[in-house]
This record gives sequence, structure tokens and C-alpha cells, in this order.
Amino acid sequence: MMIIILRSQRTLTTALTRRNSIAVYGILNMKLSPLGEHPRIPKSSMRFEMLAVRLIATLETTQTITVLDAETGEETIKSKMDYSEQGKDILNKILTTAAQVPFCLFPATGSNVRCPPITVHLLAFYMRTCLSEKAWKEFKIEEFCEEATKHIITDDIAYAIATHGYSEVQDKHNPLHGHGKSFAQSARGCMPCCFRLTREGAKDWAAGLQQAVHFGKIEGAAFVLNRLLERIDGKSLVPTMLESDEAGCNTMMHAANDMSSGFSWLSIRMLVHAASFSTVDPTEKEMAVRTVLNKADNFGFTPALASCSLMNQPTIETFAQVGARLYDKKINGKAQTQMMKMQDMIMGQLDAMGEEVANMTRALKATSDELCSYCGRSPEKKLLSCGRCFLAKYCSGVCQKKHYKKHKFVCSSAKVNQDLDWFASNVTAPRP
Repeated sequence: MMIIILRSQRTLTTALTRRNSIAVYGILNMKLSPLGEHPRIPKSSMRFEMLAVRLIATLETTQTITVLDAETGEETIKSKMDYSEQGKDILNKILTTAAQVPFCLFPATGSNVRCPPITVHLLAFYMRTCLSEKAWKEFKIEEFCEEATKHIITDDIAYAIATHGYSEVQDKHNPLHGHGKSFAQSARGCMPCCFRLTREGAKDWAAGLQQAVHFGKIEGAAFVLNRLLERIDGKSLVPTMLESDEAGCNTMMHAANDMSSGFSWLSIRMLVHAASFSTVDPTEKEMAVRTVLNKADNFGFTPALASCSLMNQPTIETFAQVGARLYDKKINGKAQTQMMKMQDMIMGQLDAMGEEVANMTRALKATSDELCSYCGRSPEKKLLSCGRCFLAKYCSGVCQKKHYKKHKFVCSSAKVNQDLDWFASNVTAPRP
């Protein structure tokens, strides 16, 4: 009599073992005690995070079909199914979608832009906000993850891993042990604390998001944005983003002040995209993005003007690309004379820094939305469109040619095509 046994086991590449000493299956091997579903973060609101856990787990999953001889007790391996290659391909497709216009939320292969760690919450943000219904059908993410991990990761396990929902983890990340007492502290990078605080009823979402983007903590920013997009506590995303701290700085202003992480470009684009995604009405969508981008602080500085005053070139470039303005009368009212003089002085200093910076500041000073994507000018004649994505606009073939060295990494022809070793070094699995 022959019995067929289906086994799914943890099989890591050498690179993945080096990078993730505690990976998804490593958490299972720790035999932790799950806390169960919490009413403030129901499973229905964690669908994409749970799917991200499963997808990351496929990078370390091999399914083995073994034939057991009932008489002799000997096992013979009949076949193996390595899901890591398929998982890698699906991740490449998701990241490619996020990398292309209009999102531009991930560096395409070949770009010199700093690549953020691929975490459960960033991946969930991409799946939640970037994938169309057509993409879901084409990529078959849910079907693949179910097939590859169903013998090991149940919904309860995926939920526990995504929410760090284990009693031992909650005890370890206790304020008595020096851990955060608010999102303002924990959103800078401690996900177990963020979920502990969520279960405890913490509500300083605006402060958490501000601190996350100020310090370029992309996972913390993705966590807060995901919760707000799921309307936790009935909170609306855009009003939360517009809340100001004691100095009058809202979330976008904090992102403009990130000068060291290398992720300010991504923080700004995530905030803009989340604001756009938060409503389906085109008029409301346009006003939400415009307000989030251009709301001034107590001193009259908009986020774009603040980045110019700091001469923070990466944020200046990103603000120019997403359509920010140095000052927006519709959002902030008439600017004071003293503020306009300061703006002119700052712009004069930037214009002297060369053609590339001058092009960026020209786009920020424009009053029209129809601008050349390279030089920032608004010509009288009709702008030419990029033949691939049809979103980038140019006043001449010369500008299009000069811009292509950067545009090719966000155009619809841009790709993320990385191998398993790359993912092993750039995927960060949840850690207790």
C-alpha cells in the first residue's frame, strides 16, 4: 500500500538565510501564543497585509510530495515544487506597477534612487492602492498565495504575523521595557509597538505619520496610511494629514524637512497618492491633493517653499514632479508682502545653482498645470506627449531627449526585474 504525503517546508536560499535570521517561517518555529483577532483591527481590514505575509513567505517555500510505503515505512520524494521563483515573479509585477507612472512609488531596475526595504506594510500599501481589478486578475496573487502557503499559514497565522499579535511580543514591547507610549514614538520604526498601541486604543495618528515621514521611516508611514485608508476609528485620511503640530507643521511639511533618509521622494509621493486614492470623486480628488501639497504653515511657508529654503534638492525635484506650488492663493489666501519678498530671495539663490535646479523652481512657480516635464515652462503651443506613457509633456523634442535619462525609470516601459538574491537582501520579514 502506498500513501502520498504532501509537505510544505521552509527552504531558504543562502542569501535569504543571511539577510533574515528571523523570516516568516522562523516566527512559526518560535511557537508563540497568538492574541487572536482584535475588534479595532479586524481581519477584513488586514486583507492586504495578510496577503503580503503569504507572498513574502513564498520566497522561502518548497512543497514536497513524498510517497510513503506503508509496509516498509520508507519515504521516497516523488516531486518538489519550488514556489520562490513564482513568488519573485509576482513581486516583480507588483513593484513594476508601483514604479511606473502615474504612481512612481518604487525605483525601477537601473535607477540610482535609493530603494526602500520591501516590508509587509509597504507591500500592502502597493496592493491596496496601485493594483487595478485587471491587474489582480492577471497576477493571480491570491490564488498563488493560497496554493503555496495553505498547508502552513492559515488566516489566523497570517493575521497574527501581520499584526505582531502574540502575547510574548506584546509583553516584550512594553513601555516598562523602554518601548514607545505613542505612535509619535513607535511609527519611527517599531511595528510591534505600533500594533500594541493600536490594540490599546492609541489615537495620535497624525503625530505618528508626521514623525514617520520626517525621519523617512517608510514602514511606519505605510502602516499609518493603511490604517487610515481602512478608516480606523472612523478617521478620514486627508483631515488627519492636514493636522498641525505645535509649530504649525502638517504631515507634508514634515516630509519636506527630511534631509537625510534618502526616502523623502517616496514619502511625498505616498502622501499624494494616498490623498488621491482616499476619494473617487474627481473634483474632491483634485482638491484633496492640492490641499495636502500646498497647505502653508503658521509662518506662510508651503512644503515646496520650505524645501527650497532648505535647498533640499531631492524634495524640490519631487514637489515639482507632483505639481506642488510655492504658494497657492486658493488654499492659503493672499500672501503677505514680506512672505513674497522672502520667496523671491530664496528663488534667486536657487536659480543661481544651475539649469537643472532652475527648471525645478520654474515648475514650482508656475500658475498653469500644463507644463513641460523637463524645463517647467508653460508654452503657448500644445505640448508634446511621451509616446509610451502619454503622461509626460514636453515643449520640444530637445526637452524630451534631455529628460529621458530620468523619465525612462518611471515611464510605462520601466520595469522591476530582480532575482531571488536581490529580494533576499531587500525583503524585510516581520520580526517579533
